[in-house]
Amino acid sequence: HAHGDYLIYATPIKEGGQFRLAGRIEKKAGEEVLVHEFVRADVFTSLDDAVEFTIRKAKLIIDQNGASLFPGK
Repeated sequence: HAHGDYLIYATPIKEGGQFRLAGRIEKKAGEEVLVHEFVRADVFTSLDDAVEFTIRKAKLIIDQNGASLFPGK
């Protein structure tokens, strides 16, 4: 999923019968791809819900942090 100049990848982590909210945010900077991975405490019984909320959370992270997601870059 694209959000501005960023790409969002939902990568929920299966834990027993639930899925933990987790994902990756990427941004291309010239030839380099900057990556920010995140895992949250939220768990869901449905994989679809975990993916949906991961994308929502990633958009919020991008909107709140922007370029500071990639310190030193």
